[in-house]
Amino acid sequence: MQERYHALILAGFDPEKPDPLTVSERQPHKALLDVCGKPMIWHVVNALRNCPRIGEIAVVGLNADSGVTFECEVHFLENQGNMVDNGLHGL
Repeated sequence: MQERYHALILAGFDPEKPDPLTVSERQPHKALLDVCGKPMIWHVVNALRNCPRIGEIAVVGLNADSGVTFECEVHFLENQGNMVDNGLHGL
């Protein structure tokens, strides 16, 4: 049995279809929306970081310049424009 698994977070978006929530909150990306004082993506990464079975963590759709700091190393992969392409890019 594999002891550790890598995690892939799909946080991409379609640049042609702005999300109403991001527009109303004036955020460039849904993953950056505030949840209890932290960006939503921070909570997802933190939950994975605290799981002993998780190895490396990669986020597709954000970049290191997004302004979010994590308490572990996170690999950033560029947004590909749709969920299928983001998933394939992450793999």
